[in-house]
Amino acid sequence: MNTQIFSYIQNYKQINYSNCQDCDKNINILIPIQSYFNTTYSDGNYINYSKYSPQNIDNEDINNKNIDNLNINNLLENRNILVGDIYFRNLVVDKIASKIIEYPDSFLSIRLEPIVNLEKKIFAYEILTRVNLLNRLKFSISNIIENLQSNNKIQESQTIQKKIIKIGLEKIISIEKNLCRQIWFNISPDCLENSNFILEIIDIFKFYQKNYNISTGIEITEKCNISLNYSKIFENFEILKRNNIKIIMDDFGNDLNNINFISEWEWDAIKINGKLVSKIKSSTSLKEFKRLDIIFKSLLKMIHSLGSHPICEWVETEYQYEILKSYGYTYFQGYLFNSLYNDSLYNNS
Repeated sequence: MNTQIFSYIQNYKQINYSNCQDCDKNINILIPIQSYFNTTYSDGNYINYSKYSPQNIDNEDINNKNIDNLNINNLLENRNILVGDIYFRNLVVDKIASKIIEYPDSFLSIRLEPIVNLEKKIFAYEILTRVNLLNRLKFSISNIIENLQSNNKIQESQTIQKKIIKIGLEKIISIEKNLCRQIWFNISPDCLENSNFILEIIDIFKFYQKNYNISTGIEITEKCNISLNYSKIFENFEILKRNNIKIIMDDFGNDLNNINFISEWEWDAIKINGKLVSKIKSSTSLKEFKRLDIIFKSLLKMIHSLGSHPICEWVETEYQYEILKSYGYTYFQGYLFNSLYNDSLYNNS
């Protein structure tokens, strides 16, 4: 093994999961104490870790600078990654993935984010998932899924996504009985061309539909690191549709979920990329507002003409909500509406 990589592996933190009920109390997770990535501290100062070596890193300096996540997001998201760190990243991903599969209840944090109508009434929830490594360190499960895909570890990716579905459904039945029973899950494109995976999640969805009256949908994530068999994906879409499972396009305008893909299927809903919504501000210039007016109204007309429902993501302010309503939109999701439920009910401890 490369000497540099070996020295990285020696630098891990031991994490004590005192609340782990069905696993060992002490679990070793490979977390990079040092990497070659740039970091901006909370005080605005900028530092490049490349001047440090794994052997000479000053952990006290790191503690003083309050670096909570130790650059793991940079590591997993491939930002400015060096060739030598790709191997280390894969080791980290494999280790974390194996622990998620073995102890999903301990390593996954499930949250339900409401999707609301024009009257701000909740009509569906999206399951959001984070990976817990420390109380202060959480990152999106999509980082793990995407890295597993890029290494052709499709089976592990599918196993994790099935566990998320089961945990999410169990979560919903454990809380108020009058809660909205429409639940949507993010599914990566690689899983959608696997018929066995599709049949397995249909069985799961059917059980909860029959016993708990829960309606389900899948949101197609926009990122994929492998080539896809589109004919097989749409064949599986037909199977999902026959089983009354809604199919939603997530983040329209990003990566896979582009104008070509939108024309290939009768989507139940299409989510407008939140980056576009975030451009709506009280400080936005009149010239830019005119462009946004054209874009949003054109998107609305196109999506309605396709027989689908547009949903605006990342709605964070009343101002954005009112502007989007004036454009004609009727479904919304984002921070503004999260206060419509008690957040503590929707998080694993």
